[in-house]
Amino acid sequence: MKQDKSNGFQLSAAAFVLGLGLMAGVVPAQGEELSWRQSSIRTEAQGLSYVRRGVAMFANGEPATLIFRGVGKPPEGARQAFSGRMLMRFEDGATFTFDMEGVMQFGPAGTPPTLTASGKLVEGTGRFAGISGTIEFNGSGMDVMADGNLGDIFGTGRATYALNK
Repeated sequence: MKQDKSNGFQLSAAAFVLGLGLMAGVVPAQGEELSWRQSSIRTEAQGLSYVRRGVAMFANGEPATLIFRGVGKPPEGARQAFSGRMLMRFEDGATFTFDMEGVMQFGPAGTPPTLTASGKLVEGTGRFAGISGTIEFNGSGMDVMADGNLGDIFGTGRATYALNK
C-alpha cells in the first residue's frame, strides 16, 4: 500500500512538471500535424537546378503560396533523384521551410511521372517560429496541355511538427 502511494505521487509530480513545461513553452508540444494538397509548375531552370512555384491548400482550408528551389541529379534509367528547399508562405505572413530529398519515377511513354520525398522542417516565422519536425510528400505529374491546367505536378504533403518556443 505504501509503495502504491509513492508511485502515484511520483507520477502526479512528473505530470505536474510536464504540464508546467508545456504551459511555459519549454517542452515542445509533440505530434502536431499539418496536411495539404498542392500544385506547382517549374518557372526557372538552369542545368539541373530549378525553381517551382505554386499554391497549397491545407486541410483546414487555409491557402499558402510555395516556392521550391531544387537540384536534380542526373537521371538513372527511369528515375531521377532530387533535393531542395520549400518555403510555404501564409496570408498572415507566417512561413515554414523544409528541406527534402526524393525520387521522380518515370513510367512508360504517355504516363505521368510519380514522385516521393521526405525531409525535415528547418525554420519558421510568425506562428511557426521554432518549428521542427518531418515531412512526407507524394506527387504525380499532370498533362500540361490539358485545358485550364496551371501546374505540372500535383501532390499531397504531411508534416509532423513541434513548436519549440
